[in-house]
Amino acid sequence: MSSKNLFISSRVDPSWKWCVYVITYSGDKLPPFYVGYVGLDRILNEGYHGSVCSQKYEALWKSELKENPHLFRRKILRSFKTQKEAIRFEGEFLSHFGAGTSRLFVNMSSNKPSAPREPQVPRVRVGPKHAPLKGIRSWESRARNSRLNKLSSQSTLF
Repeated sequence: MSSKNLFISSRVDPSWKWCVYVITYSGDKLPPFYVGYVGLDRILNEGYHGSVCSQKYEALWKSELKENPHLFRRKILRSFKTQKEAIRFEGEFLSHFGAGTSRLFVNMSSNKPSAPREPQVPRVRVGPKHAPLKGIRSWESRARNSRLNKLSSQSTLF
């Protein structure tokens, strides 16, 4: 596949390793958008066109890509220093547009379930069945949650 179907946003720093991209499909067999993250080298040098995993679209995506590659356009939206940053941005982007329930996206969820994530903080349980815990969280836990809430409310997509 030629590189003429690859467009690069001005927000892309080629020295960074990861990126979030959108693939636009101009045919009539699939939804028009697919969003993902990948190593920048892979999309620039290997002609990467996403990894659609849903049963509904996977086979159709692969056959359309093989038979009608001219219907696909790739655009790198942003680049990131770490994979974690790229995963986070992709999740925010998909959530912002409601991709999991929208007929405009090939993506069937708001974030990739196979993406590496931070360990989940255990839920604090209160009530008579959980008396030993007594609903008390450490100051470290409270500070971390406060920091995370502030970061998530300050983040912007573009």
